[in-house]
Amino acid sequence: GFVGKDLLAFDLVLIRCVGVLFSYQSGRLEKAEYFPSFYHFPVPSLSNKALESDEFQVSKSLQRLLQEVTMAIGIIEKRSPDYCFLDGSIVPQYADKPRSDSNILGFYRKLIEEFQLLYETALKKRCELVACVEDSRGSRLRTILQQKVLAGNSQKSKLLDDCYDTVLLDYLLKPGERSTAFSYSGEESKRKHPILSDFDEQWSKSIRAFYLKPCEFDRPLRIEFLHNSGNLSKHVDRIASVTYAVSSLHKEYAYPSVLIEADLHARLKPDEISMVYEKIL
Repeated sequence: GFVGKDLLAFDLVLIRCVGVLFSYQSGRLEKAEYFPSFYHFPVPSLSNKALESDEFQVSKSLQRLLQEVTMAIGIIEKRSPDYCFLDGSIVPQYADKPRSDSNILGFYRKLIEEFQLLYETALKKRCELVACVEDSRGSRLRTILQQKVLAGNSQKSKLLDDCYDTVLLDYLLKPGERSTAFSYSGEESKRKHPILSDFDEQWSKSIRAFYLKPCEFDRPLRIEFLHNSGNLSKHVDRIASVTYAVSSLHKEYAYPSVLIEADLHARLKPDEISMVYEKIL
């Protein structure tokens, strides 16, 4: 959770990062542990780099991402969970990348290094990274369908031009079903992709995704993960099975229960930074 306030002379951001570890025994939740604790005060971050408005928004997002990734690395190293669920994409988003002349470009590069350290740590500890994106606005799978399945039928292909993956798959998938898995970006696109081009090739090539519909009255989840070698279909089935088990507990809301729990503890409200702001004044 994070909130920010522009104080002109400097910028203030409050961030509360929470990791939750669910332990299961015979298919039942046995206990929940919280990192760094069940409740803790948000961490303030001050910046006096005279950031422009767009840089301040990007800076807030980068600081939040860095703390999330650092928290995930710490939990994987200390507790070696079988699965590590991430709230959001497995890579930073285009909106998180600052301009080439930005004051926070160095901070962005540090974040990319931390993401790659997360991948290495998960691989070393044999922990499955599972990034969950709700209400995704992605259209990669739709593009693949147009190029591969509907290549000879331009009229039908054109009908999908303005359709997001989740809208299309909400119609096609039944609860408990998943889509095929696909690469995060096409081979040619990887070299030009604004984010993937900043990663080492071994990681940019290994990022995969698929869609899963856990419940009847919510749209499919976009699931992103790393696949380096082996049987892709079996790998996806294993991830989909576990994700479905923890995301299908409510017929109207599809999201992993462990991430819902983490969000409840990490969430910050605007009035929390207002209290700090008023004390400064």
